[in-house]
Amino acid sequence: MMYNYSYKKRVLKICALLVLPLAAFGQSAIELTKEIETTYLSGEAVSATFSLGDAGKMSLTVSPHTNKFRLETKQELIVSDGATTWNFNKEKKQVVIDATGGAKRKDVMSISNIFIFSNNYSASLASSKRNKYELVLTPLDPVKTIFDKAGISSMIFSLERKAAGKPLKIKNISANSKGIKTKLGNIQITPMKKIPTSTFTFVPPKGVKVIDLRD
Repeated sequence: MMYNYSYKKRVLKICALLVLPLAAFGQSAIELTKEIETTYLSGEAVSATFSLGDAGKMSLTVSPHTNKFRLETKQELIVSDGATTWNFNKEKKQVVIDATGGAKRKDVMSISNIFIFSNNYSASLASSKRNKYELVLTPLDPVKTIFDKAGISSMIFSLERKAAGKPLKIKNISANSKGIKTKLGNIQITPMKKIPTSTFTFVPPKGVKVIDLRD
């Protein structure tokens, strides 16, 4: 009986040692995700600039709590104040104005929730070494639709903490598409404590064709 008891005890210890790192590994991913979110959602809005393939330089400013956003590329500017969306095609010199009710509201909420990492992504750690981490965030609904359209299945965040007690810094972000990592260049994410009221409004320039789809 003593032998069986000791044997079982050793087996349980071995199982605990095998399970514990996995649990800690998963928890670390969740903690890192929440820390990034807290750092970059510390103000009224968050702004990101980056370049992506042929699309070139892009900028995105969102206010997650009010469903407002501003997305600009070389060819296009889309602005939403949560109730109305302006889609300005710079090449065609045309702006389409539409209300964001019904199904369109879901699209607006998806964009404005991109930076709410803890609710809209599943998290896992690809690697962890001292103060450096490779955090994989896989989009969930509703933001998954946006990434699906871009052909992106997950994002890999390279994170670094300079010293204990210091905030995490995003050193690099890669997009994983069908097993191929596509570099998001010149990525910069900035929390905005205050935002001008003009950020989420749009006045069509003179000479621009206006198409108003609102009822």
